[in-house]
Amino acid sequence: MNKIYICIVALAVLVFVLFLLAVLSVTKTADVTEQIATWAAAGFALGAAWLWYKASVASVPAPPETSGVGALFGGYLISKVDDKRIDLHATLDIQSRMNAKAALAATASAILTAISLAAKALHLP
Repeated sequence: MNKIYICIVALAVLVFVLFLLAVLSVTKTADVTEQIATWAAAGFALGAAWLWYKASVASVPAPPETSGVGALFGGYLISKVDDKRIDLHATLDIQSRMNAKAALAATASAILTAISLAAKALHLP
């Protein structure tokens, strides 16, 4: 499943880089490319921050009939947070998946920032 997300993000970044190259070839200026890449990087950074926040507050409620014993044998590991019973294994699973998506968004932001800096360094007329 993670390979799919990596491929999707890589494809999205590739398409965006091709779009930026097309814009650069049409406008003949790095200013537009720099501006687009900067705003897109900011968008991905905000998306990553939102995903990391959602991961930090995500929890999976435990079914009320569970006792919280037998976690090693397919049972539930119960943790009481804010007077709520949560399934710790499922919560950690969902949080790790959201953290992985946030890391991919942060990676896209870093790549776009590099594109923005490269466009600025080119100083095309």
